[in-house]
Amino acid sequence: MLAIVGLGNIGNDYQNTKHNLGFMVIDYLHSFYKFPAFKLKFKALIAEHTIANNKVLLIKPQTYMNLSGDALVDIKNFYKLENSNFVVFQDDIDLPFLTTRYKTNSADGGQKGIKDIQNKIGKDIHRIKIGIGRPVNPKVDIASYVLLKFNKEELLNIQVLCANIANNFNYLVNKDFQNLIINLNQ
Repeated sequence: MLAIVGLGNIGNDYQNTKHNLGFMVIDYLHSFYKFPAFKLKFKALIAEHTIANNKVLLIKPQTYMNLSGDALVDIKNFYKLENSNFVVFQDDIDLPFLTTRYKTNSADGGQKGIKDIQNKIGKDIHRIKIGIGRPVNPKVDIASYVLLKFNKEELLNIQVLCANIANNFNYLVNKDFQNLIINLNQ
């Protein structure tokens, strides 16, 4: 089983914000692969489907970003998952816009959702970091910046990235993260 997690904040106020990029990826995959409706359980919205003979969970924690680990602890215990079954899509302020990187067993990089997950289930999860870039003005408050909404052009580019993730899903399912990242960054 593969548990694909997107990080974000709940509520309409946060929809299409930089910090909700993980949710946007999950929503795209949900639609693209025609998952059944999300169900609220274990402090998360969860949809389950079989793709290419692989059972896949799509997960959007409903605990707010900084408490994302709460949902994953319950999901891990219920489904009897190893940390290697988790792939987390997260935003990353230190990467240029829509540049992707793969990480495992690494520091949280200041991302509080990842920090909470690592504190509660460990660092050995798979992470796909997606760049949102830093603000041009260094005086801009980072907490405010990550809550800004994407503009129309950025949203179109995000759709292209999400389509690319969906079209390279075989790499994700097979945990071939090297080839996934190569294809996402072309």
